[in-house]
Amino acid sequence: MFDRVLVDAPCSGTGTWRRQPELRWRLTPERLAALQKTQDGLLDDGARHTKPGGRLVYATCSILPCENEDRIAVFLERHSDFAIRPARQVWAESVDTAAPPGLGEFFKATPLKDGMDGFFTAVLARIA
Repeated sequence: MFDRVLVDAPCSGTGTWRRQPELRWRLTPERLAALQKTQDGLLDDGARHTKPGGRLVYATCSILPCENEDRIAVFLERHSDFAIRPARQVWAESVDTAAPPGLGEFFKATPLKDGMDGFFTAVLARIA
C-alpha cells in the first residue's frame, strides 16, 4: 500500500490534437470504449494499492469528459471509500502561490482556453 498512486492513463490524446492532428483519424467509437474500459481497470488497480488516508491521482491528456469526469464518477460509484480532493485545495495545501487557471474540483487545461495541450487530473483521497 502506498501514500500516493499515480494513474497516468492511456487515452485518446484529444488534448494533443493541435500538435498531432492525425490522432483524430485513429479515434473510433470502439477504440474510445476500449480506452474507457482500460481506464476503469487502472483506476481499480490503483485503488487497491492506495492506503487509507492516501491519494489516488488520475491523469490523462484528453479533454473528453467520457475519459475524465465520467470515469471519476463511475469509479466513485464502485469505491465509496474514496472522495474527490478538489485540485484548488490540494494546490493551496502544497504550494505557497496563487492557484493557476484551470484549478477547481479537477485540474483541466484546454488548448483553446489555456494555449497549451489539454490535460485532466483528479485527486481522490481514500477515506481512512
